[in-house]
Amino acid sequence: MKLALRSRPPTDAACFAGYIQSTWHSHSVSSRKRAHGTTTDDTDDVLRKTVFLVRHLLSVPDSALHGFHALVWLKAEVIQRYSDSDARVLGESSREIDRLFERLLARPPLTSADGSYRVYPAHYDCAAARRKLWQAWEEFECHRTAQVRGNFRPPQCFHARSERMLGLLNKHAQEEIRQTVWLAVGRQLPEELTDYVYQYTLMAEEVPELPNIREADDRLREGYHCQSR
Repeated sequence: MKLALRSRPPTDAACFAGYIQSTWHSHSVSSRKRAHGTTTDDTDDVLRKTVFLVRHLLSVPDSALHGFHALVWLKAEVIQRYSDSDARVLGESSREIDRLFERLLARPPLTSADGSYRVYPAHYDCAAARRKLWQAWEEFECHRTAQVRGNFRPPQCFHARSERMLGLLNKHAQEEIRQTVWLAVGRQLPEELTDYVYQYTLMAEEVPELPNIREADDRLREGYHCQSR
């Protein structure tokens, strides 16, 4: 794969992102048709290769937007599907996805001339990405319990592995929506009415008003619970 990408590097980020997802979906469908499914080694290999391809996608010119949504797709579909795979491989892949994701979000924002909102260098449509990950969060059922015996703790579930990304999406979706609302109506409406537009837009985009997943005492907020936490 490395030799092939080096000899013929992809130049169209959208096409390459589509290729990665279609290839994984084809593998996923074919593996389900097998009588005995895939082995752990097969799953680990496919997971590593898929993460490798998305990492390479981020090196393609003008790939930030497609890479961003590919990382969310990795977490919401691939990590969720392989949630019962080898914990070490799954953990390594999940942490790398988080690192790449945070790197894309790390670009410092600029403040508008009147100081009323912040302008971000890239608009990722974090609200749409948040809905995708939230759907995966709600669909996943944890069958493990949170009991801890001695030094043993149960393996991390999908919810735990996606908590960091979901929290960041909550926060950045709010910031993108606030920026969009101020650009659209901030100069035409009083501040109070602009705030109403912002609140209604949050509701329409299914973005929570409180971005934090946990309370101040580290308890999960209502609606974020699962069996293993």
